[in-house]
Amino acid sequence: MIRGLFRLIFRLIVLAVLVLVGTAIWIVYDGLNDHGEHADCAAVPGGAIRRDGVPGPILRARLDHAIELYRAGKFPLIIVSGATKLGGYDESAAMSNYLVEHQVPVAAVIQDKTGVHTSETGEDVARIMKARHLNSVMIVTNYYHITRTKLALQLAGIHDIDQSHVGVVTKDDAFMIARETLALYYYLGKFYVLPAAEKAKEEAKPTLEKVKEEVKTGSDKVEEEADKAKEKVQDDMNSSHTNSTNK
Repeated sequence: MIRGLFRLIFRLIVLAVLVLVGTAIWIVYDGLNDHGEHADCAAVPGGAIRRDGVPGPILRARLDHAIELYRAGKFPLIIVSGATKLGGYDESAAMSNYLVEHQVPVAAVIQDKTGVHTSETGEDVARIMKARHLNSVMIVTNYYHITRTKLALQLAGIHDIDQSHVGVVTKDDAFMIARETLALYYYLGKFYVLPAAEKAKEEAKPTLEKVKEEVKTGSDKVEEEADKAKEKVQDDMNSSHTNSTNK
């Protein structure tokens, strides 16, 4: 029995590893397959910036690619989304300054200062697009970040999504691919599984209440019958005692 349990656990671990590896392969494949010739705007997620306010290497590569696509006429507007923290840390401002310094007009850059996480970036980009009546967006980010960014936009109600990736697959990306794989499952759980469970719980409430009422009614009935039986026994005992006394 113990061997069977260990065998089952081993198989489950192997299955989990295979699923994670398969997901990682899909993330790479999906991220490397660009599509879309023109969009109403681009969305560039933020990343690390240096102490002097200059975008770090990863973020700079995203911005350089966005500049290249903008000059090619792929989109007229660029939404830069990043975190803002105390102490002058402002990703979107650093991104905007970099774009303007590379001859992108100020009017073509839209800053989102609350894109702390990818999910917030999706919500903020969707809000900006709806406010400006923009229908389509092109994601410009590292290939391993494409899938989760796309999911965040879809969850926010944007479905006309193009994509153009940054970077090529190297062994140095292993950590980021693993991180994106786990983060993707976290998103699926947070935005799909948990809401579905909550919905099922709400839908089951009337049935549960009905079952509770039926159980309570049955319990009350059993208790009532028990009281009657108890009274009958007591009456019988009293009657027997009376008859014995009369004799």
